[in-house]
Amino acid sequence: MGRRIEIRLLDGLPEHLQETILTSSTLRTVRPAKALENRVSEAALVWLRERAVGQEYISFAFYKWPPNGPAHYGLLWAYNPRTDRTFRLPFSETAGEKENIASWDEAEIELHLFSLKQFGQPSAV
Repeated sequence: MGRRIEIRLLDGLPEHLQETILTSSTLRTVRPAKALENRVSEAALVWLRERAVGQEYISFAFYKWPPNGPAHYGLLWAYNPRTDRTFRLPFSETAGEKENIASWDEAEIELHLFSLKQFGQPSAV
């Protein structure tokens, strides 16, 4: 029997970020400056790691600016506790085709590719 890949969305990251870093309505709704984006990413990965201890599945979460409605900008994070590997990808639900940012659909595909890559090369067919 082959190994199974399990990917789970962990609820609660947006609330955690809004309570700790994104404390004003401006910080919650306006695309962050690079320094703030880095702080948010570090906090998100710590949050994911804390919840993934002892789990066998790949965890993921995301935050959108603005948090309600289509995201002009968002970040998707994933963590695999088996390999201690992380994944981070900016995305947008409103960007046009000419902008250099992933759509939400493309972000989901990249998340699945990240998950598949965690298994390495097959040892037998």
